[in-house]
Amino acid sequence: EIKITVVLYDDKTDAYYDEFLARYKELSPKISTTYVNPQKNPSAVKKYSDDIDPSGTFIIESGERYEVIDATMIDGTNGRMADAESLMTNAIVSIMSDEKKYVAFTSGHGEGDFSGLKKLYENKYFEVSDIDLKKSETADYDMLVIAAPTQDFTQQELMYIDSLVKKGTAVSVLLNSEAQYLSNLCEYISEWGIEVKNEIIKENNSAYIYADYNGFVPVIKDSEYTKNISNSYPMIYEPAYRLDVQYSGMKGID
Repeated sequence: EIKITVVLYDDKTDAYYDEFLARYKELSPKISTTYVNPQKNPSAVKKYSDDIDPSGTFIIESGERYEVIDATMIDGTNGRMADAESLMTNAIVSIMSDEKKYVAFTSGHGEGDFSGLKKLYENKYFEVSDIDLKKSETADYDMLVIAAPTQDFTQQELMYIDSLVKKGTAVSVLLNSEAQYLSNLCEYISEWGIEVKNEIIKENNSAYIYADYNGFVPVIKDSEYTKNISNSYPMIYEPAYRLDVQYSGMKGID
């Protein structure tokens, strides 16, 4: 049984929400929906009071498990509800699944502020935390993010990272080209077939510089769907360390 509660600070319903939720109810008789005005019925949302947004909130729950989505996120930009289905379906999957995905960000090396990226992961229902590698925590993670450090890692820390990798943890490395060259970290990266040169690549053509960095860089492969994508789409950030691929197809490297 899945219960979806729309928390609004008035007694009105919303036609967009009604139509959106009706689609889920049509798919399964186990999905029910209701509206709650927390000012008139505070006991109905007391359990979630810390998560309630004044502009509106969606609460998706099953038994003791629940997820909360701000109504502004369901609305999307200009009320287009472009991401509403993705957000709602991910929330339903999250409360039904016994498996939680864990993402850890390294700390203690002058890492950059990636609060926006962390929020993006949390919105996709990952469990996000920071990790101090000096303490060699024993927790397992699905992904480790090394977020633009300015100080190098010790060999002991790199050995711990390697132990996580060998257990199946994915690693995302974001390098800060304005910081000093991190020889220990770069040497470890080279063991996986990618050499980080102590050289800076600078793109002088502003038409090829993509300013809105969001933490994800697409890899485009030739297919029926990508054949019309050309180099007119900028994908270079300014500036960046030079990366040389030493080999591929080994150790699962692409």
